[in-house]
Amino acid sequence: MCCCHNVQSASESQCCCTGIHRNFLTKEEEKEMLENYLEQLKKEQQGVQERLNQL
Repeated sequence: MCCCHNVQSASESQCCCTGIHRNFLTKEEEKEMLENYLEQLKKEQQGVQERLNQL
């Protein structure tokens, strides 16, 4: 897993885009990634609920 593709706020020094590639995330990066994922799930749930209400 590349930090650039999973954590929106990954710094350039940690980013594979600069030639540095890591196959692991720090606990902080993993936590941020999961929090972002949870937020996206909540938005998806809201969209589904709105669509159900339209039907």
